[in-house]
Amino acid sequence: MSIEYVLASLLEPKKSNEDAVQTFIFVLGDKARAHVENGKKTESHLLSSINAVVKSRDAIHVLFLNRLQYLFMYLMKFEAEEDPSAVKYDRFVVYGLDALLKQVDDENDKINEDQLRLSNLIFNAAFRIKRKHSLKAITFVPFDDNSDLTMTLQRLERYWRHVC
Repeated sequence: MSIEYVLASLLEPKKSNEDAVQTFIFVLGDKARAHVENGKKTESHLLSSINAVVKSRDAIHVLFLNRLQYLFMYLMKFEAEEDPSAVKYDRFVVYGLDALLKQVDDENDKINEDQLRLSNLIFNAAFRIKRKHSLKAITFVPFDDNSDLTMTLQRLERYWRHVC
């Protein structure tokens, strides 16, 4: 799944009887940020329509982060919130976790101990937040679909979805 697909699905017009979904997108690292900021428009120009722009301002918030510690701090902030109405989002999208983890050890495409520890902390926190605040979805979108690191992260994500 690509970030373009996720964005297009968030911006497509909904049926009138469907509730508006509030989405918080974490874009991690410089590569993911450049990809989102310089991304090409879809063939149907869905992303550039007036309705898409209005919806993106009202229902979608984007945060660019360059450190895993910052992502973890934001997740802890959401998890510590006791009042369910204080978390106004229904969906979290995390884009580029693999690219930011790659910065921990850029020489190896296999996951190392530090990357494993950090990714487990992030997945655990994200899915605890989903359960605690009854989020509709948490979506992790990789920057590089074909790397060994991404494949390992997808297995870890499936494990944490099952456990939490």
